[in-house]
Amino acid sequence: MQHTAPESEDARYRTLLDAMDEAFCTVQVLFDETGRAVDHRIVDANPAFERHTGVSNPVGQLASVLVPGGEQRWNDLYGRVAISRVPERLEDGSDVMRRWFDVSVTPFGEPSDHQVTIFFRDVSARHNAEQALRQRTSQFETLLNEAPLGVYLIDAGFRVRAVNPAALPTFAGITDLIGRDFDEVMHILWPRERADGTLQLFRHTLATGEAFISPDDTEVRLDLGVTEYYAWQINRIPLPEGGYGVVCYFRDIAAEVEARTRLADSEAQYRNVFESAPIAVLTFDCDTIMQSCNALAVELLARPLVSGVDRNADVLALWEPDGPQIANADNPLLSVLRTGDALRNRHVLIERLDGSKLPVMLSIAAQTTASGAIVGAIVSFIDISERLKAEEARLRTQQELLFVMDSMAQKIWTAAPDGRIEYLNPQWTEFTGLSGDDVRDWTRTGFIHPDDLAHTLAAWEHGFRTGTLIQIEHRFQRADGEYRWHLSRCLPMRDTDGVIVRWVGSSTDIHVQTQSANDMANAADALSDANLRKDEFLAMLAHELRNPLAPIRNALQILQVTDATPESLGVASAIIDRQTTQMIRLVDELLDVSRITRGTIDLRCETIRLDTIIQQAVETSRPAMERAGHQFSVILPDHPVYLIGDAVRLVQVFGNLLNNASKFTEPGGRIELRAERQADDVIVSVRDSGIGIPSHMLLRVFEMFTQVDHSLERSRGGLGIGLSLVQRLVALHHGTVIASSAGAGEGSVFTVRLPVLAELVSDQPSVHDGSIGVTATARRVLVVDDNEDSANSLVMYLRLTGHDARAAYDGLEALDAAEAFLPELMLLDIGMPRLNGLDTARRIRQSAWGKEIMLVALSGWGQADDRRKSEEAGFDTHLVKPIDHEVLSQLLIGSGQRR
Repeated sequence: MQHTAPESEDARYRTLLDAMDEAFCTVQVLFDETGRAVDHRIVDANPAFERHTGVSNPVGQLASVLVPGGEQRWNDLYGRVAISRVPERLEDGSDVMRRWFDVSVTPFGEPSDHQVTIFFRDVSARHNAEQALRQRTSQFETLLNEAPLGVYLIDAGFRVRAVNPAALPTFAGITDLIGRDFDEVMHILWPRERADGTLQLFRHTLATGEAFISPDDTEVRLDLGVTEYYAWQINRIPLPEGGYGVVCYFRDIAAEVEARTRLADSEAQYRNVFESAPIAVLTFDCDTIMQSCNALAVELLARPLVSGVDRNADVLALWEPDGPQIANADNPLLSVLRTGDALRNRHVLIERLDGSKLPVMLSIAAQTTASGAIVGAIVSFIDISERLKAEEARLRTQQELLFVMDSMAQKIWTAAPDGRIEYLNPQWTEFTGLSGDDVRDWTRTGFIHPDDLAHTLAAWEHGFRTGTLIQIEHRFQRADGEYRWHLSRCLPMRDTDGVIVRWVGSSTDIHVQTQSANDMANAADALSDANLRKDEFLAMLAHELRNPLAPIRNALQILQVTDATPESLGVASAIIDRQTTQMIRLVDELLDVSRITRGTIDLRCETIRLDTIIQQAVETSRPAMERAGHQFSVILPDHPVYLIGDAVRLVQVFGNLLNNASKFTEPGGRIELRAERQADDVIVSVRDSGIGIPSHMLLRVFEMFTQVDHSLERSRGGLGIGLSLVQRLVALHHGTVIASSAGAGEGSVFTVRLPVLAELVSDQPSVHDGSIGVTATARRVLVVDDNEDSANSLVMYLRLTGHDARAAYDGLEALDAAEAFLPELMLLDIGMPRLNGLDTARRIRQSAWGKEIMLVALSGWGQADDRRKSEEAGFDTHLVKPIDHEVLSQLLIGSGQRR
């Protein structure tokens, strides 16, 4: 039996090295005199060395020979390990060899041998793959954030990893989207069958890396209930942390479906546009040989053109406008072909075959490849003959327009798009007296009224910012200093693209119209105020007239109680008397105001003493002050003061002032009436500690129907006409009345100034003291009124006071009763059925028995015209309802003497 000699250790080592897939070599490092490694020699190498490096027969060769231009850093590495005896491992690349290596370097042999053993392998594929992965990751992140498509990423755990902005609207209804299970998301968006199918595709791509591109996809959203159209695809991509995810790109294809239809005939459309475009188009190659042209180019050049034959010099003979011909060497086409810089809208003339020159706007653009190489040029031009004619016409029109604007009565101006004033017609400088430059800088010129400058600037800036109409009413100062109202309007003029090219404005003098409008507005305000005060007055009148009715009705109920005591009957009678007096006072005030307003009031002037007037006024107001517990004082001059006036009206004046003070002074407050002589006048002031008068109301308190305080809790009654009546009556006596107050809660003072007479001497007439002497005798009285309660109650009163009184209830009945009764006095109502009071009086005066009867008209109407009519009908006097019993007593005394 033959035995094989055992293989040596070196042989086995050699066999192992040769069988390795990893490259191996031993090199000797060569150093220069400075100790720097400058090269290395291959001492040993295995077969894998050649596969990994691509070099042949390396053993014994220098690296600089095997790989000329090799990088010095490899020599540095091997020298460093040979000297330091410290192994190193790294991954690096060789630009010369265009390979990347995973290298392990170990010292070998004796240090003096300067040898190292190198194990390495070519990792170029892995390196390139990793680099490509990084590039794809970066590209994906950029695409994810910038892509107009919707993009989202599903990670290895099948959760939503990222969603780009374009995709967010699709998932808008899903909360906590990032990190959410993709299975849940799909079942929220789509019906189950669709969701399950989509998830299966995603899982397949994630598992296999097989991409999926969907056909055009239409589906009804489960969450929204609307149909959506998508084209989408999915790909598997590596994730930075390892593993794979699935990226989905999708887009809405609703618009694309329509676009595809249009795209089908795009070539034909392009050709139609090329041929029918209102622009002449020619294309040239780099040798300036024409390649194509459209029909308009042939028409405008007025020469036959042959593609592939005609050269630029034959086709485009160019001239400067109103200048020389452009030399062929200076032809702009050559410059564009040389530099690639486009020529845009150059005005030139093109010489045509017949020698005529066509004005055109010429543009030339280079044609380039994807790499940017110039392969030709596109020449386009448009005929601007008509445009030049239109421009000439525009200039003529502009000149005509300037002439019109210069001659207009309005102030006309134009401004640049940024608001700079460009033109002002002469009316501006004529009106303002300023130079054109001064008016242009109007923001710092004083011809705009200071009160109008702020809103003028605001309107101006808003209009220029928004490009909308500017309209302002403001005042301009004329050269003579007068400010006059103007209406300024400014409109933007836009070009065909909607860009503002100019502002055109006008300013029209509207001073007269504005003043009229202001007058009308003031009149309207006054009417509105008067109407409001009228409404307030009517409401107050109703309130004041109702107030007395309640106690009167209550008193009447007392009188109807059969077992009422004399005391209660007296109280009821007093209530009726007071409240009836109050109602009469209200009506009298209304009548007095009406008479004063119409100028029909008559003053019965006589010489009177001031102290007597004050005493009577105090007596009329004292009950109210006593009920309120007011501290009241009167201070009069030491010597009598005499006036010329109507005693009744002056008592009314001071009584109203005292009543007013009482109404507006809290219980227990102070009221003072003080009179003092000052030269030829007497000053009477009524001061109170009441609620006071706000400063803004001091002048208005004398206006008709004015109430200082309308609040219910401060209501003091009255119609708001008492002070107005005071003012008018005082004025009729040639005096004045003013109100003053320190403010709310500080009380008020009303001061009356009246002219006085010198002190009377003994031979002057007696002075009226306000007293009335009454001597009553029994009279026959006939009361005629269709209001039976009124007639019967008056008859009852007359009988109780000792007179023989009877009643009739219409005019005809009155005639019969008067003829039979022959009364001395007839109280005859005017408005009655069957026969009115005026006609009844006429018939009485026509009869023999009625000529001496005193006829007294009794009516709710007491105007001057009413009194005139009653006098013409034969009445001796005219009384207004309700009748004043004191006046009636005077009539009864003098009833034996008519008129």
